[in-house]
Amino acid sequence: PTHQGRGAENILSQILIKKGDIIPGNMYFTTTRLHQELAGGKFEDIIIDEAHDAENEFPFKGNVDINKLEVLVKKHGAKKIPYVCIATSVNMAGGQPISIANLKELRKYTAKHNIRIIHDMTRVAENAYFIQQKEKGYETKSVAEIVREICDLTDGATMSAKKDALVNIG
Repeated sequence: PTHQGRGAENILSQILIKKGDIIPGNMYFTTTRLHQELAGGKFEDIIIDEAHDAENEFPFKGNVDINKLEVLVKKHGAKKIPYVCIATSVNMAGGQPISIANLKELRKYTAKHNIRIIHDMTRVAENAYFIQQKEKGYETKSVAEIVREICDLTDGATMSAKKDALVNIG
């Protein structure tokens, strides 16, 4: 049986995930995790610890902790990780953004281990705007240029278009 909604994630999960696979991510979106688990995978949270601290004012609480990912790779092997699932403006963390610097570091790590990065880009425009406002070196780049850079650092993307007023249903 399939779950309705977020169809691209459902299809992606069925294609890439095999029973017993590990899918690391910077927290999760509920239906994304459901599709990963229905496909036989297991979600593992690799978001930085600051994301769990409401008092911490670090500006990029959506960042991935590369050390947490390294632990998973050592424990399960890179072949058991079909992709790292990266959300921009992490929903479960209250819309916290990921930085370009962190995404570049993640890309370097995943390239070394032949692991894909799949981008949940539902709120990518907001994340790009935050990068423009808060990340050194991006003050003069347009939101569109930043979105393109984010996408260039990933291997594929899913999104709920409904949230960005593009369509009337997800």
